[in-house]
Amino acid sequence: MNKVVLKDGTKAVIREVNLDDAVQLVDIQLSIAEENLYMVSEPDEFHLTATEERQRIQMNMENSRDIQLVAEIERNIVGFAVIRNETKKRKVHIGALGIFIQKEWRGAGVGGALMNAILELVKNNPLIHKIGLAVFANNESAIRLYKKLGFVEEGRRVREIRFNDEYVDEILMYKLVST
Repeated sequence: MNKVVLKDGTKAVIREVNLDDAVQLVDIQLSIAEENLYMVSEPDEFHLTATEERQRIQMNMENSRDIQLVAEIERNIVGFAVIRNETKKRKVHIGALGIFIQKEWRGAGVGGALMNAILELVKNNPLIHKIGLAVFANNESAIRLYKKLGFVEEGRRVREIRFNDEYVDEILMYKLVST
């Protein structure tokens, strides 16, 4: 557990996920899907249940290679981050990063706090040497945060995401965490 102070002075706790968090994690993902801006799934395609999320959390807890953290303010989860370690022998050195922040807490420092905490934990994971992520090219604030933390663009999937008649590139980024 790690206590942090956000940009506006709000105190938050960064901690490992537990089974009781499932409902709040689903709610966060659903609210982001409903914004229809930052997820591949459209709102009507998002069907994750609390039971399924609880099963994923249980699997992560049993798999010491994956890392999942939540940011909590006054016992309410406002964001979470996960690194899933690849399982294939030739890719086991890679961790895939995903991060989800409630809209009202974006820009407050929650994402940076989660990212710093998860990057610190990765330093102690002997399997992960590279962290990879994908971000929509129009998500400029997320891209700024990733670059600030040392992530580098390694590729771009052109016109990968379609919003009705508008296309957005998906940017692939990485950070080497050990050699």
